[in-house]
Amino acid sequence: LPIGLMEVKGDLNVSENPSFKLNGYPKKVGGSFWCNESNLTSLQGMPKEVGRGISLEYNKIRSLYELPEKVMGDLNLAFNELKDLHGISRKVFGFLSLRENNQLTSLEALKGTKIDSYLVLTDIPATEIPAGIEIGGYVYISASQTDLIADAKRKGYQ
Repeated sequence: LPIGLMEVKGDLNVSENPSFKLNGYPKKVGGSFWCNESNLTSLQGMPKEVGRGISLEYNKIRSLYELPEKVMGDLNLAFNELKDLHGISRKVFGFLSLRENNQLTSLEALKGTKIDSYLVLTDIPATEIPAGIEIGGYVYISASQTDLIADAKRKGYQ
């Protein structure tokens, strides 16, 4: 990306760039932002404002600090190396996917989060969903995640 680029008015797709770094530009993306399969380990330099969804799947992200407070569409964090969700966006206007984060043992940081659509928790090691998450749709869990299923039912999640 050109140095000094401050804003992209539409969508920005910088996926499949294994040496790509989020260098703090652009600061604003008017549409969706995709950075899939790019070996990202951190979100340092993430655009501060994204007008639609954010997709960061198939990376090596360990920390969610630097995510925008609100995601105006879907937030796809599937297939990363998350251990916890500290720094997660507090409002997601679409779905939230945490699928296949095989080190994700705690969902505690989701407390107080509002997700307008569904939540995907398939194939993660966490066994509890904290109370106090507003989910507009279903919670998707693999049949083999029996402890997580039992906890979701106990707390009234669909």
